[in-house]
Amino acid sequence: MTGMSSEPSEPLELLERAQSGDEQACRELLLHVADRLERYLSEKMPQKHQGSFSAEDVLQEVLFAIHRDLSSYSPQSGASFYSWCYRIADNRLLDAIRKFERKKRGGDRRKVEAQADHSGVNFVEAVPGKTTSPSVRVVRKEKAAALHEALEDLPENQREALKMRFLENRSQNSIAGRLAVTQGAVEGLLKRGKHKLADMLASLSSRRR
Repeated sequence: MTGMSSEPSEPLELLERAQSGDEQACRELLLHVADRLERYLSEKMPQKHQGSFSAEDVLQEVLFAIHRDLSSYSPQSGASFYSWCYRIADNRLLDAIRKFERKKRGGDRRKVEAQADHSGVNFVEAVPGKTTSPSVRVVRKEKAAALHEALEDLPENQREALKMRFLENRSQNSIAGRLAVTQGAVEGLLKRGKHKLADMLASLSSRRR
């Protein structure tokens, strides 16, 4: 199923510590599987998509998902920990391929236009920057559309934190619980995500001048 040979022994002690809430053990566990997962993704990557996104891009999503869902894994489930990780990698690779195909077909653009009149306009207010055009409402709608599209290109942890905070109006404490991270980590995700989106908007504005 995995296509990987010479499977090493299960890191059961490290896994147990990580599942008990030991963040250092969790980091060590992710480092332990990262190289194998990147090789696995490189082998599974369809040739026609190899220039569209990299195995490393998908790996970041995979590691985030492993960290988020680690408590749900049980050695008694019948699947090895490595098989469980490979299954997550398969799903995230399929997600990346589907997202790329949607963009090619323009599906993301249609979804963005449909959402632009709703919560995305409020989302713009949270992004650093100023809107001084007399046609401020038009500009905001354009920015909201661009934001919804740009969100899909952010790392998953930043994207999910921003969506939950500004589109679902969740508290930082609620977001921390959903992502299984500290509230301080959520603050960092929101800050980095907002500034990255601001850079994208600035780039968009400069191209339209």
